[in-house]
Amino acid sequence: MNIIIFYICDNFINHLKHLLFMTKKVRLAFEMLESEMEKISGEELSGFKGGDGWGDCVFQSISFATGLSVSQIQQAYADHINTYGWSSQTAYNYVGIQGVSGSDVAWLMSQYGLSSGYYSTGGYNTSSSGDAGILLIDLDGNGTPDHAINVTGNANSTGYYTYDAQSSSGGTISMNDPRIVGSYGF
Repeated sequence: MNIIIFYICDNFINHLKHLLFMTKKVRLAFEMLESEMEKISGEELSGFKGGDGWGDCVFQSISFATGLSVSQIQQAYADHINTYGWSSQTAYNYVGIQGVSGSDVAWLMSQYGLSSGYYSTGGYNTSSSGDAGILLIDLDGNGTPDHAINVTGNANSTGYYTYDAQSSSGGTISMNDPRIVGSYGF
């Protein structure tokens, strides 16, 4: 009986040693893989669209229009949506990845004095943040907004100068462009 128990125990110990060795090899393999993989920062990660959120384009647009930092705006939104009992940091991280839910855009804009229905009052052929607004754009043609850009002034009687704060690029857009599905201004 003692020999059988010893054999079982010895086998069990050898099996544990094998598992431990394999676990160590797997851990080392993951560590090597992790060290070779490209890493992106939290800011870069927050720029990607995720879930039903809009990435950080709404935060970027509000930041450009108001002069506040993106992180201040993200923190205010994180505090607003934190109904799950998360830590403040967890809510902030979620917002940085998920972005703004479509149902919260109007609420968030109103927190910074932006109201629905932007109308430029600036002169033509000007481009200044004194006449700033935010346009909600439907990029995929489904009738709902999925990107936000800034209006920096009037290009002419039928178009706006725009700035995409998320991609740091400027341009123009027709006031009647069918992709514009919403607007906010001061």
